[in-house]
Amino acid sequence: MKGIFRYLKGTQNACITYSADLNEGLFAYCDSDSGGDEAGESTTGYVIVYGGAPIHWRSLKQPLVTLSSTEAELVSLCTLVKDLIWLRELVFELDLIPKGPTTIYCDNESAIKLATNEKSV
Repeated sequence: MKGIFRYLKGTQNACITYSADLNEGLFAYCDSDSGGDEAGESTTGYVIVYGGAPIHWRSLKQPLVTLSSTEAELVSLCTLVKDLIWLRELVFELDLIPKGPTTIYCDNESAIKLATNEKSV
């Protein structure tokens, strides 16, 4: 308990700052580790950013065993999009951002091509 209070005292100036100046709209980052544990289960992680700061984030084990990094990234993208749809409806209803597309950043080129239905040459 003492360690927790020392940590809180030492980090009381650390904070997440939301700023209208940094408001680039709503966007998200997602990633996964392919087969990261002994059972071959991957982990999904994502963060949704608004006003230059995170407003929603999540890390969880994927509910199925994927056979490739592309498949693990697609599961990660789908998990993010499910939460993002709900959150977008909320911010649209509150009239915080204009309706339009939300940018999602993913680091797997194959998953991006599959998700956008892009054909590779």
